[in-house]
Amino acid sequence: MKATKHNLAHARIKLALSDYQSNSDRRHLAAAVELMADYMDVPEIAAEINAFLLSDKTLPSLPKKIGADETLENGLIAYFWKNWEGKASDQDVYGAIVNVLQQNDLLGWGEADDHARDRVRKRIERIKRQDLDKS
Repeated sequence: MKATKHNLAHARIKLALSDYQSNSDRRHLAAAVELMADYMDVPEIAAEINAFLLSDKTLPSLPKKIGADETLENGLIAYFWKNWEGKASDQDVYGAIVNVLQQNDLLGWGEADDHARDRVRKRIERIKRQDLDKS
């Protein structure tokens, strides 16, 4: 199981769009545009579109987000778990998710360790509990 460039871009774009939908800050939408333009290998279009999105000088400042890396990690973990669950053994899926986190150069995931799969498993359990609490 391997995260393709398409799957990786799709997950990151969905996360940026979700952030935009949660707080209507156009900077998140601009980030999604940049990710899409990079994926489509037309990065120069992002600057043009973002000039329109971010032209308002009264953009609200973003509050500092504690755990922004963890939010990104959770988004990637949840996305790939939902797409890969049941397609291989849970341990193989955990390992594939660790590879995705390493590909994104997220802190704490750069070097493979014996406990990385267990950390992913625990994170998935926590995400599932949070999803149940919301419903």
